[in-house]
Amino acid sequence: MDISRVGGWRRIFEILEDGIFNSRGAAFQATGTARTMGISSLVSGTVTIATTAAKSGCVVLMSRRNVAGTVGTDLKFSSVDNTSITIQSITSTGAAAASDTSSIGWTIINQCDL
Repeated sequence: MDISRVGGWRRIFEILEDGIFNSRGAAFQATGTARTMGISSLVSGTVTIATTAAKSGCVVLMSRRNVAGTVGTDLKFSSVDNTSITIQSITSTGAAAASDTSSIGWTIINQCDL
């Protein structure tokens, strides 16, 4: 059986103990200085994650894992090449949701990972 195809579907990711790998072997790492995925808690509505995986033009997938504090209506991110990403909770007017202390699941996807 071709394990890259299951029930007619092509397997895109393989979840392993130390991270997730796509079908081309690119890693989504949960640990280390180049981590590309994790769960982080907002402090006053913001969290900065140190990672050398941050690149200009990257995409960060984000979702709330745990709702806490006064939750904003949306999440936005910014990145500094080879240094960090910052996730911020914002209100419907675009202002910072400073009382949001939710936990955020995040994954960085760079163009070369696709």
